[in-house]
Amino acid sequence: MLIYEYYNISDNLLSIILCYDPILAYAVFMDESAFLW
Repeated sequence: MLIYEYYNISDNLLSIILCYDPILAYAVFMDESAFLW
């Protein structure tokens, strides 16, 4: 449950970061994917 809530918040954050810094957003996304898997 906590992971889903965190992922939801971080998904919005990711869209914001994506506009400013795509490389950082990609790194964060990959880090989350590694954590979730």
